[in-house]
Amino acid sequence: MLLKLTKNFGINKLRKLSLRLILVVPFVLQIFAAVGLTGYLSLRNGQRAVNELASRLRGEVSSRIDQHLDSYLETARHLAQVNGDAFDLGLLDPQDLEGISHYFWKQMQLYNVGYISFGSKLGEFSGSGYYMENTAIVVDYVSPKRYGNNNSYTYQTDNQGNRIKLSSSFPDYKFQKEAWYAETVKAGKPIWSQIYQWETAPEILSVSANSPVYDKNKNLIGVIGIDQRLSLIRDFLCQLKVSPNGKTFILERNGLIVATSSSEKPYTIVGKKPQRLKAIDSSDALVQASAKYLTQHFGDLSKIKNSQQLDFLVNGQRQFIQVTPWQDEWGLDWLVVIAVPESDFIGQINANTRMTILLCLGALVLASLLGMYTSCWITQPILRLSKASEAIASGELNQKVHESAVNELGVLGQSPAEDLSRLYELALKGRVKAIQDQVDRLAQSDEKLTLFAQEIRQLAKSFKIEQIQVFIQQYLTNN
Repeated sequence: MLLKLTKNFGINKLRKLSLRLILVVPFVLQIFAAVGLTGYLSLRNGQRAVNELASRLRGEVSSRIDQHLDSYLETARHLAQVNGDAFDLGLLDPQDLEGISHYFWKQMQLYNVGYISFGSKLGEFSGSGYYMENTAIVVDYVSPKRYGNNNSYTYQTDNQGNRIKLSSSFPDYKFQKEAWYAETVKAGKPIWSQIYQWETAPEILSVSANSPVYDKNKNLIGVIGIDQRLSLIRDFLCQLKVSPNGKTFILERNGLIVATSSSEKPYTIVGKKPQRLKAIDSSDALVQASAKYLTQHFGDLSKIKNSQQLDFLVNGQRQFIQVTPWQDEWGLDWLVVIAVPESDFIGQINANTRMTILLCLGALVLASLLGMYTSCWITQPILRLSKASEAIASGELNQKVHESAVNELGVLGQSPAEDLSRLYELALKGRVKAIQDQVDRLAQSDEKLTLFAQEIRQLAKSFKIEQIQVFIQQYLTNN
């Protein structure tokens, strides 16, 4: 029986690791993995949010520009048709230049247009509108029959549209050579003119909705022109809040700028004459880069048939761009472009991401410290118990193990080392009855000690005190 009890129960010799390390490392690794995953998802979701926000913003801005162009340019088309009907119905007389100009002056009070004109086949001209940007409305006349020359005379008006004072004159004004008249006569139908500068004010870019006027025999009487100043489109683009550094601009298919939200003018002065500006030659870096990218990407701007959202890099910085064709039934064919730097969106998202990462790192540090503290709290009583067990195994049976606040560790601290120590002390004192009682308690607390308890009882009944002492020491040494 003694040989069976003192036998080593096949405990393999494994590589020993610190309990503190076993407790802390997995805990820290889990926290680190959670922090890393949180940071990665935060970055990924941030980028996705940027893409979705940029896409939605470009779509909304493009839609607003389309609506404005529809409304602003439809006004000119509508007014050209109305005035054409007025001539057809006899409400306007091609020979009554003052009556025509007064009628046009009235319309200027009602419609958002830049200038309304009529030029006859005979060289007579009557018009009303803004002479310069946002000035008072004037009336103009060209009448070789009345004045004996082709000069244009501009008159100031009162609040009823009656001319009151000659404001200025422009010598030898040949409106027949201007795009609004010449192109309409050639087309023989309502059309938009090419974009052009006013003769009297070359700094003003305009596009004109024009309609030819014929008599009952289909002979040309003249042309009605409704000018829309492109500067008002530019003003609208400037009012749109795209992003801190975003730009909106409108192009013709040949790459010439119609209007832009940047501060530059859509033309340059070459030899005292205005020359329209191409977007690829713009002084605005984003407008220029966007135009170059579109040209390189499509090869030819005329190939753009539907709205597209793209992105490209400028000096390593990502730029979002949307290009949308805008057309109408009279022949205008423009491209609406919205360009927005990614940095306009990513700033706040990056700040939020950095804050998330810092909070995660803080949580990692705090969790690591708590893990180390918890491991120390758990391992200290275990280490004390381990040292006490080693001392008992060495024959120092007078060991005391402090009770732990952890219930399971408290049970370990109480058995079996401390109980065996008491049993050994009783054997030294020769208290057989007390030995038997202690053995009974040991057998009840741990089934593994049943054989051990039976052997002690047999030795106690025979009063073999010294053998009890030796047996306890051997048991502790081997277990």
